[in-house]
Amino acid sequence: MRRGLLPLLGLLAAGGQMTFTVPALGQFSVDIEPKSENTSGPQVVHYLHVAPKTTSDPPQGRVCLRLSINNSGTNALQLSMVTIAVGTHQNAIPISSTSFTEPVPPIPPGGTGIWSNQGPTPAAPGSTTFNRSDCLLFPLPAPNSGTLTLSFGGIAAPPITFALKAHDGPDYAFPGKASERPHGEFWQANSVVHQTGTEGSQLFAYDMGVVGFDPKTMTWSQCFPGVVCRPCSKDGCKPGENNNLQNTDYRIWGTNACLSP
Repeated sequence: MRRGLLPLLGLLAAGGQMTFTVPALGQFSVDIEPKSENTSGPQVVHYLHVAPKTTSDPPQGRVCLRLSINNSGTNALQLSMVTIAVGTHQNAIPISSTSFTEPVPPIPPGGTGIWSNQGPTPAAPGSTTFNRSDCLLFPLPAPNSGTLTLSFGGIAAPPITFALKAHDGPDYAFPGKASERPHGEFWQANSVVHQTGTEGSQLFAYDMGVVGFDPKTMTWSQCFPGVVCRPCSKDGCKPGENNNLQNTDYRIWGTNACLSP
């Protein structure tokens, strides 16, 4: 990356976006999510508290970003690298057809490109082995800021500095109430069961369900006791799968969603 060859001619923060003018690239702006609304100064990016790897490890924070890149120059931009750094920890993520992050097509003049971190992705089509998420992990307490560096065609733009803030709600409040669950049922949530969706549309979402113990099978299940809680495969039903599984068979069916105003 030829960062030393790229003096910055213009840098403007407006409406939460950072706008750059770089001689070899032209002008572009970047909007980062998830963030607090901020009309001036660095964008305030939210990070998530996550459990330590073991009980003897320090608590961790995780940054997962979704970027909207607007090309206001006269040449197409091809994103080739995204580098996210928090303190001494960083992820340099190459953007190519061979990497497990989604490639970003060339961004035409006047166009917008979307890039996002990826959750765990299959190592190969149909594989049960997964690559780990490329979201950045870092030890807590978190520093006050981090940086984002975008490279286009191997040329690095100047780093973007963003402020860091922990997810604290109420926008991210838990959407269910334990008091509404019958005795013996519990909420279950997972954010690593599939990829992050088109343009990172599911990057900040959980897959949620309700589980309870089935005394007939002596297992925990998302379905009511006695129901075989395994839908048929895409290529047809296999032994142990239920070809008559209904939405009403799931414990979560009909549950209220508690949303922040």
